[in-house]
Amino acid sequence: MTHSIYSTIGVLLKDSDSAKSALEAILPILRNYDIGVYIHEDTPFGDLPTFSRADDIECIIVIGGDGTIIRTLRELQSYKVPVISINAGTVGFMADIRVEQACTMLPALLQGESTQDIRSLLHVELYKHSERIFQTTALNDVVLAQGKIARLIDIQVLIDNQYVTDYLADGLLISTPSGSTAYNLSAGGPIVHPSVTAMIVTAINPYSLSQKPIVVPSSSHIILRPRVKNVQETDEAIYLTIDGQQFIEVEPTMEVRVRLSEQTLTFLRIQSHSYFETLRTKLKWGDKPTINLQ
Repeated sequence: MTHSIYSTIGVLLKDSDSAKSALEAILPILRNYDIGVYIHEDTPFGDLPTFSRADDIECIIVIGGDGTIIRTLRELQSYKVPVISINAGTVGFMADIRVEQACTMLPALLQGESTQDIRSLLHVELYKHSERIFQTTALNDVVLAQGKIARLIDIQVLIDNQYVTDYLADGLLISTPSGSTAYNLSAGGPIVHPSVTAMIVTAINPYSLSQKPIVVPSSSHIILRPRVKNVQETDEAIYLTIDGQQFIEVEPTMEVRVRLSEQTLTFLRIQSHSYFETLRTKLKWGDKPTINLQ
């Protein structure tokens, strides 16, 4: 039996036929190693024993897309366990190993032939009258916006206690470099290499065309304050959205504080992994459009 550098591996699965097929394909490989293989209790599979805490495993295999990776972090609340990501989703910027590649790449990763791709995380807090009432961690981004589409919101922004501006926009998002290819990219923000420790502040459809995205240092502390002079002016609640999966209602008297977390997330990549190749593949850079004049 072949030996792995990991003695216990947890698998977290997207609830889809493609993800289940991928797990069936890699299970013989995992069982060929001297590894205890566990499936997360939310997605039981066959006769695999289940796990619920990241403390019980040494490595996580996520089979799905970027959304499954984000769900993994939210449910396990641990960032010390390295992640091997197999893409059984749609685009998948972080889930880089295609299902058809998994059987050939997985043995190398299990034997330690990998590079570490370390990603920054956001630490997000919500305060009401100087009292912290909520805190969490985000991998991609946090968004402050009203629930109603195309309803402008006024948001005051301070960075390191220095007034920046008031944004009048559909919303405002703070993203990590990992999240720069997610909502930030759709909102017109820049792509930032994940090795850069920084945060990106991007207004969503700002009223002022001069309010462009800004990249701020990793040491920055960002404060967002929704500015509603009269609560009756709005008939729709303001929400703080974390990684597109958590939604917290924000009152006009509250403020959101964002900084880089002291924790990081580690992906295990094959040694030939290239971020720029991922961009070319996922964003179709260099592809020539096909025009049919008939």
